[in-house]
Amino acid sequence: MTPLLKIENLSKKFNGRTALDNISLEAYSGEVFGFLGPNGAGKTTTIKIITGLLDADSGNVQVNGFDVKKQFEKALENIGAIVENPELYGYMSGLQNLRQFRRIRSGVTEERIMESVRFVGLENRINDKVKRYSLGMKQRLGVAQAILHRPKLLVLDEPTNGLDPAGIKELRDMFKKLAHEEGVAIFVSSHMLFEMEMMCDRVGIINQGKLVDVKPIKELMEQAAGGGGTVYRFTVKPVEQALKIIASLEMPTESILEFNEQYFDLKVDNTETVIMINARLAAAGVGIMGVAPQEKCLEDIFMEITGGGGIQIA
Repeated sequence: MTPLLKIENLSKKFNGRTALDNISLEAYSGEVFGFLGPNGAGKTTTIKIITGLLDADSGNVQVNGFDVKKQFEKALENIGAIVENPELYGYMSGLQNLRQFRRIRSGVTEERIMESVRFVGLENRINDKVKRYSLGMKQRLGVAQAILHRPKLLVLDEPTNGLDPAGIKELRDMFKKLAHEEGVAIFVSSHMLFEMEMMCDRVGIINQGKLVDVKPIKELMEQAAGGGGTVYRFTVKPVEQALKIIASLEMPTESILEFNEQYFDLKVDNTETVIMINARLAAAGVGIMGVAPQEKCLEDIFMEITGGGGIQIA
C-alpha cells in the first residue's frame, strides 16, 4: 500500500533544544494511527509540521504524494486538522461557523455541511451559538469543520483533552468510523495510553523527540500478554519470610519484580511452579491471602520501551 502520510527523517530544534530527532513513519488510508508520548515529547511539533504551521529543520512530509513544503496547497487539500483546540467563533451559531469555514474550502455544498453535522450528532444544537456549547460539543463541531471538504488525512492533536468519559467515547467512535468505514487516514496524538489502546490500529511511540517504536496495537497487546512467563502476585504474610523461601528455591533474581509489606510479584514459566511455591509457603507457615496472575497493559509496554515516566493511563 502507498502511505497517505509519509514522514522522512524529520528534525527540529528550538533555541538549541532538540524537539524532533530524525523521525520517520507512515500512516495509511483506513487506519487510526496513534502518536503516543508524554507531554513535551514532540507530538505537537510533528503535527504542526504535517499541517504546514511550522517548518522542519530537515526531512520532509508528504500527504497523498504531495510535499507539504513544496506543494503546500495541494497537500493541504487532503488534510483536515484540529491542532490544540478548534478555532470557533463563539458569537456565531454552529451552522454559521461551518458556513464561514466553507469560504476557504472549494466545493463544499450546503448538503455536505448538513451531512457533517449529522455525522457528529449536532443536528439539534447546530443553530445555537457556540458560546453555549459544552467542551464536547465544541470538539464535535471542530470535527465537522475538519471533515467538511472530505480530507483523506485527518490530523488531531490531543482531541479528547478535558472531555468526560462519554464525550471521549463519542469522539473515539467517530474517528474509528471515519477510518474503517470511509477510508480516511487518521493521525491522532495523545499522552493517554488507554485511549490509544481503545482507538488505534497502530501506534508510534515518541519520547524526548525520538521515535522509539511503531507497532500494531494487536502486536503490542500480544507482547503485553506474553514476554516470557507470567507475573503472579502473591499476597502473603509475612512477606520477608516468603522471600527467603523463594530465595532458597534458587530461582533467578530477576524473577522477583516487585514487593512490599503486603505482596510480592514473581515471574514464572508455568502454573506448576506456582503450585509448588504455594505448597512451600504453606508448609513453612506463611499466610497466603491470594495468588493471581497480573495482566500487563500498554502502560507496561510503554515503560519497557522508553524507560518510563510522563505518561497517563487514563
